[in-house]
This record gives sequence, C-alpha cells and structure tokens, in this order.
Amino acid sequence: LHQLLLLFLIEVMLKKKKSCCFLCQKAIFHSFNYYERNIKYGQTLIDLVREIRYLIEDCDVTDFYIGVELLTEFYIGEFLLEYKELYPHIKIHVVLPFEWRTTRKNKIYFERFAKIIKNADTYDVIDKKRTNRHVFEKNKYMVEKSNVVVLVGKEKKLVEDYKLIKDKSDKKVRFIKTKY
Repeated sequence: LHQLLLLFLIEVMLKKKKSCCFLCQKAIFHSFNYYERNIKYGQTLIDLVREIRYLIEDCDVTDFYIGVELLTEFYIGEFLLEYKELYPHIKIHVVLPFEWRTTRKNKIYFERFAKIIKNADTYDVIDKKRTNRHVFEKNKYMVEKSNVVVLVGKEKKLVEDYKLIKDKSDKKVRFIKTKY
C-alpha cells in the first residue's frame, strides 16, 4: 500500500503543470466605479469568473500568469485571489512590464494593486524602466510560461500582441468576447 501511494505521489509530481495567462485588449481608461456600474462590462466580469472556474475545475490549470496594468487584469487578479481561498493549490504569478507601475498615486488603484501583489505567489518585473516594447515583452514572457492563453477583447486580432500566439500550435487558445 505504501509503495502504491509513493508511486501515485511520484506520478502526480511528474505531471506537467498546466498554466494560463490572459492577454487583454486595451480599453479606454475609466475609474473602477465606471466599470462596476456599466452593464456591458458586467457581462465581461461574469464571463471572466466562469472562465477562471472552468480553467481550474475542468482544465486542471494550477498556475496563472497575470499583468495588473489594465482594469480587466485587476479584476482577473482579484477573482483569482477569491478562487485561491477555495482552491489553495492554485498559484498566482504577477508579471509587470516595468517597476514604475507600483507607484501610482490613485489610492483605490494602489490598495487593490497592493492586495494582489501581497497575495500573489510570485511577482516578476520584466524591466527596470519603461520601453516602447514593455507590454509586448511582458506578454511574451507570460505566453512562454503558459499552456493556455485566454484572449479578452472585442475581436481576437485586437487583443494586445495577438501575433504572439496566432501561429503557436502548442498553446490552447480561448477567447472571451467583450462589448467594449
């Protein structure tokens, strides 16, 4: 019995971990209150919650790579924190393109940002300063780490850096269509 249990544990440990990242279409910046009151955006939030649950329960995804620059990414981070309470085995990896994003002056933004960073399993900064390719480099890093890529936007081709995954046969690509 002990040998069977040991073999099972070894098999589980050797299984390739499944990971996911989200690439979001850039949206016009509004306050958190605007998005939380906007019915069109509300459906996107519901779809994000359903997608995260599907990825955890049906696809066995355990590692999530997220940015936290766009408001959609903030919500993904907050939803993942809530799911982490139900599924403590999942890991949240925050990836920022450069350091200055952590010093925003908006109090609500900073508090929500700090909560995600504090509770993430890892926190990576791609570069020390802003460059003209900073978002591309962040997205490239997340795609390379992921088995599943979720595109969030009006159309797949509008999502930031869609070209990173359009020819990758080794990536499972999912799409959440938004109205914004």
